[in-house]
Amino acid sequence: MTKGPHINNCCFCIPLKSGVIIITLLWLIFGIYAIINSSLSIASPDKENAFIYVKVQNIASIVFNALITFGAAFGLYVLTYANIPRMLSIYAKISYVIVGINVISHILTSVVFIVFKADILKSCAELIANISASGNEKSRACNEGYDDFLKSIIMSAVVSTLISVYFAIVIASYAQRRNEKEKETTAADAAETHLYEKTSKL
Repeated sequence: MTKGPHINNCCFCIPLKSGVIIITLLWLIFGIYAIINSSLSIASPDKENAFIYVKVQNIASIVFNALITFGAAFGLYVLTYANIPRMLSIYAKISYVIVGINVISHILTSVVFIVFKADILKSCAELIANISASGNEKSRACNEGYDDFLKSIIMSAVVSTLISVYFAIVIASYAQRRNEKEKETTAADAAETHLYEKTSKL
């Protein structure tokens, strides 16, 4: 197994195995929640959900979170029924794939929000049409709201990506530790067998 960044505890105080279980459950729960939320949004008759950019975002969310959920489900299976170095190594690689999916998802969200800027501002103008204010004030309010929301999307992407990378490092560290222990056990068993064979010949 290729060595990479290595840590001894999750979040400085949680044992690696417990940390990996918690991370896996978080990915699984969040993935299921996001799928349900996006599915309900698509099925909702609300006017806002009729916009094409909202549908694109929801469909992409379902696809990406389904992949994350499958990855987390595999990880939970490994931790529960197949907690061996080879399977953990596979899960460690999957965890980095989940990081990549997370990054792609955030990039797509930002791209959709930027590409459909005109439609978003138009829908904003329609929503505040009845407010007693000048056209310039309404336009400025919509533009400021758009800019603030785009900044929040970017900040959320950065924080989420950093957390996902850390989670993947925790999983990889646990897999590496199990692999090292397996090698030590194998070496000790081999040495004991060799010693037994040597002494039995005397």
